[in-house]
Amino acid sequence: MFIPGEKVCDIEDNIYSHNTYPHNTSIHSSVLGTLTRINKLVMVEPCTTYRYIPLAGDIIVGRVSMLSVKRWKIEANAQLECILSLTTIALPDNVQRRKLEQDEMLMHSFFDVGDVLVAEIQKVNLGSAVLSTRNEKYGKLTNGVLRVVPLRIVGSYKSSFVENEHLKFVIGANGYIFIQLRHNEAVNYAKMVAALHYFDKCTAHGYLIDDKVLESL
Repeated sequence: MFIPGEKVCDIEDNIYSHNTYPHNTSIHSSVLGTLTRINKLVMVEPCTTYRYIPLAGDIIVGRVSMLSVKRWKIEANAQLECILSLTTIALPDNVQRRKLEQDEMLMHSFFDVGDVLVAEIQKVNLGSAVLSTRNEKYGKLTNGVLRVVPLRIVGSYKSSFVENEHLKFVIGANGYIFIQLRHNEAVNYAKMVAALHYFDKCTAHGYLIDDKVLESL
């Protein structure tokens, strides 16, 4: 069993992966959990996963897990099922809404399984949270990576959208963070690695995310 920040193994001849991070010549755990090895790949499986409790007005990041009748199911590390309805999305390029039946045939072109998106929780019902992407700030996220962090380091973080010269960050209240490249240049990839290391550090030590740090990366 490893606690956050504890050394797991030497970095030599090993590759750090999920819930681990490099420090000097060692690989350390960023969560409370047990070691799993796949050849040289080292990861720690968390013992307990705390799931997000949806609140109306929160901005979350999630991944489309299923298309259903006139709606998408969104995986968002939430205690309730997260639903995005065909009637609560903004159509691309301000396309005029057709009949609902026609829009339903084009659902794959709006959001498909595996797509990452940012949305606002419109309301919370018994057993489900209803999402909306009607605001132009919301919608599909591309050209970046999704990083999952513990809810404790997001805390009551209110700056859901932070950017600097190289990267854009979309920070969900549910602990899902999307790091987006502003341009496909080598320096921006290096900055993305630096951002991932920053989130690893926050996770390991329980630091709250600081938007000033993100702006300076």
